[in-house]
Amino acid sequence: QALASMVLLDMIKERSIHAKIDEIILIEPSEVCLKRGALHLRRYNNDLLIKTIHKELDSLEQSDIKINPNNTKVHLFSNILDVDRFSIIHLLSLLCETQKGENYFICVSPCIDDLRSSRLDAFYQYLFQKYDTQCFNTVTNVKSGEYWNCNHNYRFHNFCEKHPSCTPFDPYKNRWTRYEIVFKSFIN
Repeated sequence: QALASMVLLDMIKERSIHAKIDEIILIEPSEVCLKRGALHLRRYNNDLLIKTIHKELDSLEQSDIKINPNNTKVHLFSNILDVDRFSIIHLLSLLCETQKGENYFICVSPCIDDLRSSRLDAFYQYLFQKYDTQCFNTVTNVKSGEYWNCNHNYRFHNFCEKHPSCTPFDPYKNRWTRYEIVFKSFIN
């Protein structure tokens, strides 16, 4: 989450977006990862208030993540919603109770298989059906198609001359799978 937060902060700065960030909450079951992430994030921006929660998602309580409903919230779910070790229903219940108001969700995971990707879909669909929700972007990049096969076949060479996006200037553009949903939901 710390790396995702740094990427978001970079984007805000690069695009000159006026945003006052009051707090960043990092949730992580690994204490080592949590401490290291908070350390890097604090070094990245010393003025940030960083709250760390050393828990599994199923162990979270309302008091851990309750936020002022007047604040706009940005939730970064990177490589977690597709993991079946926790209850999506529990997480959604907590979010609906504690994250009243305007929420932005950036949900990204590798595209491993349809079953794992369906967890991201279920997360989005729940909020879409229950609240005023607007989808901004969806991306599915799977291990198929002309570019993936090209990149896979040419992975040990400098570049492929068949496709402009396989140039040495952007050699990894199409080599990664990704399932992404970006949306806004007003939880009341």
